[in-house]
Amino acid sequence: MNWKKDDYEAVIEYYRTIDPKTIESIEHNYKKLTPYNIFLLIMINNGKTNDEIMQTTGISYSALRTMKHRINKVKNEE
Repeated sequence: MNWKKDDYEAVIEYYRTIDPKTIESIEHNYKKLTPYNIFLLIMINNGKTNDEIMQTTGISYSALRTMKHRINKVKNEE
């Protein structure tokens, strides 16, 4: 399956109903995240392994590592 922006947004909105504090925390702690980035953070927050994330998203290990690095670069410093 090739995920599209609408698919990620649907997962985020669903997750907002079952765990609003996690979504609020992500939105508060990071700036300018795409739905894809938020989706990755939800998976990481749920304890998914790199292998599980790579299988779900269909990306390679190096792509996942790059995405994690980019996400960390936009983390709000408090």
